[in-house]
Amino acid sequence: MNPGKLDRRITFGTFLSVENQYQDYVITFVPALVTWANVRISDGARQLEAGEQVINQTYRFTTRYRRDFEPTKDMRILYDGNYFTIHSVRDLEDRRRFYEIVARVTDENSQN
Repeated sequence: MNPGKLDRRITFGTFLSVENQYQDYVITFVPALVTWANVRISDGARQLEAGEQVINQTYRFTTRYRRDFEPTKDMRILYDGNYFTIHSVRDLEDRRRFYEIVARVTDENSQN
């Protein structure tokens, strides 16, 4: 991977339930890391869910390996105003240089 192709900003984070000033709990996105990535649309699939046809688009995010941060499936990626669910994380070429993360847009872009 050419590091010059890491030309998109993405944010790793998690959703947490936080109490606001009115003692109500709201779900909020808490960023953990903002970094550069290469973003590719991998493939799309049509499937039938609850009687409706749904198109799932799979994205592949490539980021630099970091000693102080490791993405997990519990995290979400915020990119271009959409939240993505992480399905797999792998060390590209097993050299600790780049991560390849396979993710999909969360259902209806919700915060679940």
